Amino acid sequence: MKEMPRTRQSHGDASPATGSPVAIPDHTKLSVRVHLRLASCRNLLMRESRQSVERWGLTLPQFDILAELDRAPRAGFTFGELSRLLLVTSGNLTGIVDRLEADGLARREYDKGDRRVVRIVLTRRGRQLVKRVVPLHASDIEASLAFMTAEDLGVLNDLLGALREGLHKRPSAVSAETTKPIDGRAKPGRRTQAGSKRRQALLRRSDGAVAGRPDDHETRDGARSG
Repeated sequence: MKEMPRTRQSHGDASPATGSPVAIPDHTKLSVRVHLRLASCRNLLMRESRQSVERWGLTLPQFDILAELDRAPRAGFTFGELSRLLLVTSGNLTGIVDRLEADGLARREYDKGDRRVVRIVLTRRGRQLVKRVVPLHASDIEASLAFMTAEDLGVLNDLLGALREGLHKRPSAVSAETTKPIDGRAKPGRRTQAGSKRRQALLRRSDGAVAGRPDDHETRDGARSG
């Protein structure tokens, strides 16, 4: 018997019972489309940045730390200060700083006012490298966006600034409840339990045929198009 061709479906796009596309409001589709495009552009730009700094034997995280340290006061930054600037955990910074220290580009120093505080500072070699690499990296970024006019870049810059400000100000759409591990195992937190209940309720409501609903062929893949 000839096997019937499979129909491509995306996660969450079809009803478990009927296989028909889930109806999504047009304004929601636009928000999803913008979110996906921003994520895609971010990935493409990060690829350009990685390729740029790798020419000088650096990883992108190493370059980010060196660039921040170059803007720091002579006393440098603590691990906590760097983690807030780069939006990464202090634990993730440790291995990167270890590598920079081994290459003679940065070093740890005790704070003069408090010996319990460790600061990371650029070495002379590290500062010289940054002075050479940063302008070249900026030129690479400029070249990657050269297809856009200065006017369009200005408009995009303003829009992204408004987006960032709005996201900082608004409360998270998802509760930031945490889950604490017990005896080495993660215990389901309230958010996980609530999410499981909501999922089960959605599946119960979707049981059986959904009558009288118009066809909607615009799926999440459609949000990616255009």
